[in-house]
Amino acid sequence: MQTNRTNTVIKAGTHAMLAGLALALVPATMPTGMIEHGGMAMASAPLATLGVGDEAPPIKVEAFLKGDEVKSFKAGHVYVVEFWATWCGPCIKSMPHLSELQAEHKDDATFIGVNVWERYNDKTRDTVEKFVKKQGDKMAYTVAYDGESGTMAKSYMEAAKKNGIPCAFIVGGDGKIAWIGHPASMDGELQAAIKNAKKFAKDDAKKGDGTKDAKKESKPAASNKLSVGDAAPAISVETFVKGEPVTGFEKGKTYVVEFWATWCGPCIASMPHLSELQAEYKSKGVTFIGVNVWEDKVYSEKTLAKVREFVEKQGDKMAYTVAFDGAAKGMDEAYMKAGKRNGIPSAFLVDGSGKIAWIGHPMELDFVLPEVAGGTWDPVEGPRKIKAAQEAFMNAGQTLQSDAKAGAEAWAKAEKDYPVMGRMMESRKFMAFLMAEQYDEAYATGTKLVDKAIASKNAQELNQYAWTIVDPEATIGKRDVDLALRAAQKANEFTGDKDAAILDTLARCYFLKGDSVKAIETQRRAISNAEDGPMKKDLEKALEEYTKGVN
Repeated sequence: MQTNRTNTVIKAGTHAMLAGLALALVPATMPTGMIEHGGMAMASAPLATLGVGDEAPPIKVEAFLKGDEVKSFKAGHVYVVEFWATWCGPCIKSMPHLSELQAEHKDDATFIGVNVWERYNDKTRDTVEKFVKKQGDKMAYTVAYDGESGTMAKSYMEAAKKNGIPCAFIVGGDGKIAWIGHPASMDGELQAAIKNAKKFAKDDAKKGDGTKDAKKESKPAASNKLSVGDAAPAISVETFVKGEPVTGFEKGKTYVVEFWATWCGPCIASMPHLSELQAEYKSKGVTFIGVNVWEDKVYSEKTLAKVREFVEKQGDKMAYTVAFDGAAKGMDEAYMKAGKRNGIPSAFLVDGSGKIAWIGHPMELDFVLPEVAGGTWDPVEGPRKIKAAQEAFMNAGQTLQSDAKAGAEAWAKAEKDYPVMGRMMESRKFMAFLMAEQYDEAYATGTKLVDKAIASKNAQELNQYAWTIVDPEATIGKRDVDLALRAAQKANEFTGDKDAAILDTLARCYFLKGDSVKAIETQRRAISNAEDGPMKKDLEKALEEYTKGVN
């Protein structure tokens, strides 16, 4: 499965997301004060906020398109409310896995796929219904249509500041949000929610008379909150691992406080770009601080040693100040939890006055950092500009699916009007043109992306581009296997022939090139480097495919 092959699941307790699977671009009705990976921003915070532990908003949709209608959350039962769109490639890839989970947990959980963020007109609902019908058993769960009113998108996605799809909300047996994140990474969280729901049902049954437990009804004290415009919390870490220690925010200087972990693939993928930005903006008074968090469930003396070894190994790929939060989790509490950030990498931009100017994915700093460092960032107009830019590219991408020529012209205009955003959207452009079967433009863009990833020795990006091209489950009419092979070979070179996911991609490239011998040899090395589990089983199935007909 693609989920396993990307090898970038990041998880720490309830902090989980799968940034290795791209989130699709979203439309203009997005929340605020921050930019999520692939998302948009508005100027002010949403009227309501939604986080883990909050009561789940009611199900209010325009229509149910498939399966049993769900009008309320039944106590003791778990629900997965997942958001998707017909134009969203990552959403479509997630559907078979969601169907598998629904079948596996049919007695304990109900999945509801809520369609959002379409281009609305009098034919939209019919288009969505036809899409759902075409998916058949790949979408074997309840499906709902939010409609132009966007009630569900507002009460869930916007309220939770989730700006990319697919996105899932697990509603526990107590009717509260138990987890929020990418649906491909929720298997363990779902099982935990089901276990807790059963316990909740038993406890509820014991009450009998329905009287309330005073201790359970009491609300915990409100935790600190951190938003754009607030004073940045002090830097309080266990130790600095690399670079000059930062003990305070100097007036007139800009700081990027970024959170990461050694096991986080997307974090590692971001590091070379952060190093480039540090070098570019050092003379302008900008300091980057990479704060290690969520490293181990239980911290020990080995944890710091592991982080030190990792940072040393990164070398110039991590050319900025690096700190270790440690077991006290002071920075995690003050920034990540207070800012309701449930995934890493995550960045907080501190302006010259010591206030939070922006919060979001570090790969999107390019759009914001120049203005913050220059003292021209406007917390109202800035997000509006970003929203307009994101909307231009989103509309172009959607137009591509129905009118290739018009879509290509719209994308070119967006690149001209918003050049910075255009550079940030290169990987999206690759995917959008590939899905629209505009292969010449797609592979021209893909070649640039591969060249850049090779220059920065970014093995994970190279693997992602290669697998996108050769993925057997993808419906691609023309595959540039030579480009995929070059990317996979370099990715394997950079990882020392030891990364199972990358070796798997390389083997697929050899197989498509007609070299079964190399494909078999490479796939065997992938299996030997893989840990026991679902991924290893997938790799073994691929090996069986390669060995058919070979003596």
